[in-house]
Amino acid sequence: MSRLELKEFISLREYNTFRIESKGRYYLELKNKNELKEAYNFIKYHDLNYFVLGGGSNILLPELFNGLVIHNQIKGINVTAETSEYIYIRAGAGLKWDDFISECLELGYYGLENLSYIPGTVGASPVQNISAYGVEVKEFIDSVELFDMSLAREVFFKERECYFSYRNSVFKSNPNLIVTAVNFKLNKRPKLNLTYRDVAEHLKKSKTATFTPKDLRDLIVNIRKNKLPDPELIPNAGSFFHNPIVDKKVADSLLKDYDIPTFNSDHGKVKLSAGWLIENAGLKGFRLNNVGVYDKHALVLVNYAGATQKEILDFSRLVKDKVYEKYKVRLSIEPIIIT
Repeated sequence: MSRLELKEFISLREYNTFRIESKGRYYLELKNKNELKEAYNFIKYHDLNYFVLGGGSNILLPELFNGLVIHNQIKGINVTAETSEYIYIRAGAGLKWDDFISECLELGYYGLENLSYIPGTVGASPVQNISAYGVEVKEFIDSVELFDMSLAREVFFKERECYFSYRNSVFKSNPNLIVTAVNFKLNKRPKLNLTYRDVAEHLKKSKTATFTPKDLRDLIVNIRKNKLPDPELIPNAGSFFHNPIVDKKVADSLLKDYDIPTFNSDHGKVKLSAGWLIENAGLKGFRLNNVGVYDKHALVLVNYAGATQKEILDFSRLVKDKVYEKYKVRLSIEPIIIT
């Protein structure tokens, strides 16, 4: 008999930012990592599928998930070590990401300011290797603590074992690995990254003599609020498409005909702006039934009225096809599809 506090056939609508109407056959609010061994036994005994729910900001849910929904609510922040230059922070996977950044700033721990106002949880940050405004979270991750559902035991990954790449990690393709905590290596003195275009343009206009980490966070929050719709008002999952990474010769060929924003990527490749490609394919503001491209930011798909997972995926394929038809560049989607 399971000792877990489970709920059955619970609505997941309020637990995903796309506000897809979905139900979970079983639902567990995970409050500590010790419950995962019991969850493992329950899954094995009933022969169930499962998925881990965090902030619900990067998933597409089915109408019914006939398995166990593990809602990661493991909280807590504590200092584990420090040097004259760095502070090492252990954060529970269920903490809201932006609350974590805010608390770090209040405590005088720096580095994550450019990643402010990204929806989701601490646990999702290494899985997605979240990135924004010139910073990737991998730059500040020391290690990740997990529970391996295939081995029914805790495991520990150092940063080099996470195989981070653009918006990706070893965890993204291995759902058996459930993040329970993330260990960060943050700066004790500010080292602001002000190189991203939107940030640099603001500084040029403002001619601010001094610019603090809090100023940078406030600026990033303001930029994101102006560009991206509030999921409470317009359901969405933030950036829906990855910026495509192509060979330099492909980028050079496109740049002969189009003024596409580009960014240097690893291994000599080039990252293209997916938002620019979508907008210039004539799709910004385009709507089909319940789903559309946001009229202020072409990288965002929005759920106007009760869209299902299938409707959103069908619409995303239409967008990808239109972009490929014009630019011969294939887009891929960011959200994880739950089946």
